[in-house]
Amino acid sequence: MKKLFSVLLLSALFVNYTVSQLHADKLNFMAKSLVGIRGLDVYISIPEKDLSIMAGLIGEEDFKTLAELKLRMAGIDVEDDFNPPILLININALEPGDGTILVYEIDMHVWQKTTLVRDPTVKLDLTTTWFTGTFGTVPRSHFADATKTALGGLMDGFLNDYLNANPR
Repeated sequence: MKKLFSVLLLSALFVNYTVSQLHADKLNFMAKSLVGIRGLDVYISIPEKDLSIMAGLIGEEDFKTLAELKLRMAGIDVEDDFNPPILLININALEPGDGTILVYEIDMHVWQKTTLVRDPTVKLDLTTTWFTGTFGTVPRSHFADATKTALGGLMDGFLNDYLNANPR
């Protein structure tokens, strides 16, 4: 189990570094996809097994409230109709070993309707046009604070791209 955990952690570090490098290269592309968005529907996705790990620590509504508050503070309308554009936030938790340490992974996607340039007759209802993510390991007692801080950081990154794409 310890070896598996080490392999997973090293893999995650590599992916995080790679995503960071890609993020720097694709920032303009992803930020451009946010031009003209005036409102977003926020959808939180947490698998049942992960909800059971988080039980008593933090819940789906806590994450949704944090994300919606950040959007409203930036002047972005919050919709509630599950129509694109959608800010999808996936949150996963892993409880390796005795449960005193938890691993979390959070990724965010902006889903929008898209049309293929090479064939305008192909219209897609939900396509990821912007994304970011993070992960971490924390003691169980710090899980709620750590995940809220991580999500807050991801939201700040999103809002930076959004405001660059939509100057006031």
